[in-house]
Amino acid sequence: MELKPGNKVKQHLEQKTANREIQTARLRTLLSHVDNYDELPSDEWRTHIYEIALSRYLEDLMRHLTGQYCEVEVEVRDE
Repeated sequence: MELKPGNKVKQHLEQKTANREIQTARLRTLLSHVDNYDELPSDEWRTHIYEIALSRYLEDLMRHLTGQYCEVEVEVRDE
C-alpha cells in the first residue's frame, strides 16, 4: 500500500516551496546589488542572509540524504 499525502499536506508543501522560491529570489536580488558581502547595510542583514543560506544548504543536504523534504530553520545567536 502506497501512502500519498493528503490535500492539506500537499498544499502546505507547495506553499512552503513557493515561499522558499520567493525568499531565494529576494536574496538573489539583494545580493545582485552588493559587490561585497561586507557592504550590506547592517550586521542584522548579514546575519539574516547567513541564516537563509545555511537553512537552504541544510534543507538541500537533508533532501539529498533522505529523499524527503525537510524544513530547517536556523537562528544565529551571538553568545
